[in-house]
Amino acid sequence: MSEERLILKGRYMDMKQKRIDLALQINTQIKAIKNLLASSSVSPIAEIDLEGVAVLAVEARDLKAKHMEICCDIAKVEKELL
Repeated sequence: MSEERLILKGRYMDMKQKRIDLALQINTQIKAIKNLLASSSVSPIAEIDLEGVAVLAVEARDLKAKHMEICCDIAKVEKELL
């Protein structure tokens, strides 16, 4: 196996791990959003942390964009490895 192919496989494995890490971060953000919103059913409107929800949603959106980019990069590398 050529050195270039080994480097590509290593990069591929790193990207797959990054994809998993990003998915976990996104899920964590979504759970935090759900927890904040769940309290809204029993809390007065003035006490609902909508700013916190907005911040978490923006972070989750940004992480999703990175996740989608990594997915595209993985697909490209998979084609190269075939």
